[in-house]
Amino acid sequence: MTREGYLFLDEGSMFGPEGDGFERINLACPKPVLMDALKRFEKLYQKYVKESS
Repeated sequence: MTREGYLFLDEGSMFGPEGDGFERINLACPKPVLMDALKRFEKLYQKYVKESS
């Protein structure tokens, strides 16, 4: 994610054991920044879904 999409996700476990298995994103940013990040996330997701099919 970091190299291809320029996205940095936090491991959910850093927020306690109930976060295990989850990834966290920071929503405390301007809406255009968030929307751009979500578009990059979607693009990577689609790429990997097609590759795994």
